Amino acid sequence: MSLYSYLSAIGFHDYKGTKEWNHLITQVIEYPTEKYIAKQDGKIIIMEYYKAYGERFGLLVRGVAEEGEQLLVKTFDPIVEAKYNTDVIEVEVEEAEEEDIYYATCEEEKTGTEVTFQLQNVIDYLDTTKIDQTTIEGVKIVGLGIEGKIIFPVEKTETEKKIEQEEETWYQELIQRAREGDEEAQELIDIEEEEISKIIAERLQYEDFLTIVEGYFMPFADIETTYSVLGIILEVEEMKNKETGEIIYWLYINCMNMKFEVCINKKDLTGIPLVGMRFMGVCWVQGKITFSEEDNVF
Repeated sequence: MSLYSYLSAIGFHDYKGTKEWNHLITQVIEYPTEKYIAKQDGKIIIMEYYKAYGERFGLLVRGVAEEGEQLLVKTFDPIVEAKYNTDVIEVEVEEAEEEDIYYATCEEEKTGTEVTFQLQNVIDYLDTTKIDQTTIEGVKIVGLGIEGKIIFPVEKTETEKKIEQEEETWYQELIQRAREGDEEAQELIDIEEEEISKIIAERLQYEDFLTIVEGYFMPFADIETTYSVLGIILEVEEMKNKETGEIIYWLYINCMNMKFEVCINKKDLTGIPLVGMRFMGVCWVQGKITFSEEDNVF
């Protein structure tokens, strides 16, 4: 699955060939909304060109050049700016095998879910490596969807909802204790996960999967930073690509207590997204690390 497929997520549904991609790259470089420059090893200049095509989304071209030489384009990505910060435990960043692409891995604080995403603000990150005692405040992550559908929620009684809330609170306390080194808490988490797996396996013999599992967030087919997602829709926003006129849906969903943002083209979504319904789809996850303002990174 090519990352160029995700151009559709920000309104470039029919841009599927080299000619169309080169047209967009040229447009971004010649008419950028923002431009970032950084030097590496004193000679190589790293440059980022960003062009907005709507509210909170656009295209980013990143390349390198030696002084006086033509830009060599390294990456060309659709970019969506997340609205909300995600509280995480630690963030580790590493350069991918592909040059000039960086992956960040973190653990979502509330649920303990591990998330790996492609880093958007690479130049900002590289600048911070030159500064001592830089503080990471959090991350802002979002998934770009290329296929998805809207499905009904799982029906629950008020009693079931209350019991579920109590179990969630208990589970979050266990996660916190396990992080602090409590081995008994970790054992209880492992037992709980094993029991849930057994219950689901038994129910799947006579029930539909989507009536049993309310949500999930799991890696998709061993593709780096790509996830299968199912969650309850909490917020919906409609946006438009000012170049193509295509409609984009921004969704804020709850994936088993982990809040997550999704951006998907209306043409790639089956059904009408409404609060309370569920979104199910495949997303490429990207994000931005937010640093403390006192470090004067930006």
